[in-house]
Amino acid sequence: MHRCLAESRRRLLLLGLPCLLLAGNALAETTAPWLGSISALTSQDSRMHLEVPRAAVVAGPATNPVRAAASPVQRVLDLANQLRDIRYRKGGRTPSSGFDCSGFVSYVFNQGIGLSLPSTSAAQFEAGLGINRDELQSGDLVFFKTRGKRVSHVGIYLGDGEFIHAPSRGKRVSISRLSTPYWAHRYAGARRTETLAFAQDREALKPVAWKDQRLVSKASISPAALGRVLDITAGSPDVFSASSSMRMPR
Repeated sequence: MHRCLAESRRRLLLLGLPCLLLAGNALAETTAPWLGSISALTSQDSRMHLEVPRAAVVAGPATNPVRAAASPVQRVLDLANQLRDIRYRKGGRTPSSGFDCSGFVSYVFNQGIGLSLPSTSAAQFEAGLGINRDELQSGDLVFFKTRGKRVSHVGIYLGDGEFIHAPSRGKRVSISRLSTPYWAHRYAGARRTETLAFAQDREALKPVAWKDQRLVSKASISPAALGRVLDITAGSPDVFSASSSMRMPR
């Protein structure tokens, strides 16, 4: 009796399976074409496989890779180079009006990194950190005495002995070399703004590691630079405090 019932169920299953497959295909084609069609019921694992046509895959919105934010120095350099060929104008402080030397520098730093600088080259020379010529880095301000003994001209150092500036009446924002006799003879010094000094110090800083209350590696930074950097170990209050003093781990 049981064998007869089992045999009957098996036959019903075999007879009903094709109908089930046909119904599944019809449903997939009419109500959810993106699901594809039922292709087979394998005898090995008794699982249904769905074949999804390529056209049925709905792609999400196209996205561009997120570009890493440029460093403050790079933003200054990029903007300065974008302003090449802007005409010189005494007292000019915008691209539309033209630039004089200090107006060009002020505009680049204000628009590039949000830093307000004094309005004249002489006043800019009095601000920032004094830098020796052999310590020049991209983004530093270079100053010249083009009229007597007083600082009267400024440019932005680009690296490799070059600087960008608004030279003089009748000329345009352009790149010159410090080694050019005219500029070499009139070179007065260089300054690094606090904002760029802070950014460069953070980038140059190496992790400080402690083991059993012993310093096993230290920061690659000068004491003077360390004094300028605040909160250099955000998230690690046991290494340095927010001031320039050092605090040993507890």
